[in-house]
Amino acid sequence: TAVYPMSAKDDIKDTPLLFIPGIFGSHLTTKSDGERVYLNSSTALGLRTPDLSLPLTWEDNPPGKQQSPCPLIGAEEDGCLEYVKLCGINIVGIYGPWLDKARAAGRNVIVFSWDWRRQFDEVSRIFESFLENVVSKNGGRPVQVVAHSSGGLIALPILNKRGSELFHSVVFAGCPFGPGVLPYTWLTNGTSIGLNKRLLSPSVLFSHGVLWNFLSFGSDFDNDRGWSLLNSANKKEGKMFTALMDEDGENPLSDFNPIQPEDWIKHQLSIFQNGHTVSPEEIQHLKNSLDAGRSYRELMISSSAQSKTQSDPIPVVVLRSSHKNTMQTMRRKTIAEKKWEWEIIHGPTGDGTVHSVNTVPPPGVKHRIVEAPDQIHSKLMEMPGFVDVVLNELHTEWMSNQGGG
Repeated sequence: TAVYPMSAKDDIKDTPLLFIPGIFGSHLTTKSDGERVYLNSSTALGLRTPDLSLPLTWEDNPPGKQQSPCPLIGAEEDGCLEYVKLCGINIVGIYGPWLDKARAAGRNVIVFSWDWRRQFDEVSRIFESFLENVVSKNGGRPVQVVAHSSGGLIALPILNKRGSELFHSVVFAGCPFGPGVLPYTWLTNGTSIGLNKRLLSPSVLFSHGVLWNFLSFGSDFDNDRGWSLLNSANKKEGKMFTALMDEDGENPLSDFNPIQPEDWIKHQLSIFQNGHTVSPEEIQHLKNSLDAGRSYRELMISSSAQSKTQSDPIPVVVLRSSHKNTMQTMRRKTIAEKKWEWEIIHGPTGDGTVHSVNTVPPPGVKHRIVEAPDQIHSKLMEMPGFVDVVLNELHTEWMSNQGGG
């Protein structure tokens, strides 16, 4: 356990506030000249659609494989989406409103921007080095971390491994630790960014490494979280939860195993629809992506079982909303022989994006829950009192744990 030298007058303003945005939450720029290609007004309005695909090739990177680097585009340093601007005017607030409030309160805000197209194991290693550097530059003082959405999955294994050596306290805001249906819907239908419906098409998202980390691969943790969100009365003992349901809407597809590439083809998921001709390169990429996603989920679960939050004085808060209409499952509907469509089923069980049951970290991570009942997923940190109450309470708790409160 690391104990930082401090005085009874220790001020929260002396503690760096490090923010990890969620998926799609960091800017991307060209490597040649630093031009921002994601996100700017022309892209959001659909006037320009840069190619955000990653190579489908993989390289040996012991102890496993790593997707080949993108030769043209990478993450913009310190570049999370704060506002969408038009003619230099802020028209839509993304992360800007709560970050502005934190800066106005005198907090030293540091943003870990990351390439949200890459595999989590790769990004998590980069984050650990980034965090070490921040702590070193601040005299060894641990950092208060706010992780939004998938940012929490990046931070969790490092929190479990390094504990109070690097972390002052942590807020996991709407982090999808449990599996869900959203990756299937995005991989199959794509998703819009502003008015742009082509930027993140199924083929683009298929090339990315990120969405495979949110699938259920049959662990006890994944199955328990998945069936719980549908109602414990409907829990299917011994059946893998995949969020893909048969036509009755009650039972999972009996012949679908997410780790098997051929099952994605058989069920016309992701790019494998509308008569798509499958290439060997696509199959190998899918296999590598699924293997990487399963390995990272296993790391989250195993590291949590031995989490340093069990022994170190690190206050951890799960910030969530529980009653907004949120995607629960996809139900297959046959429309012709060997042809079907997917119906998305919703329920009032989350923040509009992530189910409340899935925001709780795997067993072993000590935490408490703060409800933000009026907030949707992207606005959780705009909950009244988040900056001036929740973050301050975490600091008071940290001081008490250090013997200074």
